[in-house]
Amino acid sequence: LRASSVHNRVVLVTDAQTLCWPEGKLPRNIHIVSLAQLEKKKALPLRAFRDSYWRAGRLTPCNPWERHNHERFFILEQLMWDLHLEHVFYADGDVAVTAPIHLGMLPAGCDALVALRGIEKDAPHPLAWSVWAGSAILSRALLGDLCKFALDVFDEPYTCAMRLKAARTTAYSYMNDMVFWSMFVAASSRNAPPPLLPGTNQRAFCDAADANIDTMGVASSGRYQFEAKTIRAWDSGAPMRTLHFQGRSKDCACKRLE
Repeated sequence: LRASSVHNRVVLVTDAQTLCWPEGKLPRNIHIVSLAQLEKKKALPLRAFRDSYWRAGRLTPCNPWERHNHERFFILEQLMWDLHLEHVFYADGDVAVTAPIHLGMLPAGCDALVALRGIEKDAPHPLAWSVWAGSAILSRALLGDLCKFALDVFDEPYTCAMRLKAARTTAYSYMNDMVFWSMFVAASSRNAPPPLLPGTNQRAFCDAADANIDTMGVASSGRYQFEAKTIRAWDSGAPMRTLHFQGRSKDCACKRLE
């Protein structure tokens, strides 16, 4: 959080148990928003989503964490309404933002900047896609579409499409948020969307990797170096705007970023 707040205003959505600064010692550019209050405002759609999520049965794991990964985008939409934001850069808790983030990073004609893993060039069939929104520029309008899509797609008759998706995605045998996002991108495509998906507004998505967002494990593999005030990927030499510390790399993140 300290690293991310050097160049950017950071809004931390959390509960009281995760606060780690003494009162009055919060860094200047970090603002705390209560998760419980946002959940209360979004109670009705969240309840409807949870009902349909559990009805999806074997498409979803038994623990609540994957469900929370879906719900965070309901919460994010509510936060944007509360703060009167049209666009936001969203980052998972294990992402450090190492450079200024601005709307100019979003290419003309694009509605969102997400990690398009395997889209088209690597896996031409939509059921083999995987999309990660853990470091993404998103609009409030798009999140509204996403939340409605979530309420639709976890209910019949669309669960049959999700079973096909889970079977074809070898890395994820259940409906995690990356599988879900890939279905949303497919349904939003300006080309003909796959059958058996609910309708949604047409959107254009661009790849966050093209904006030097760490989407493929630069941080977790340690493939980066510090040059003065710039962090560069070893492989490409590109200046990184974010670092995504996955798995055990979280243990050394703070030390590396000090």
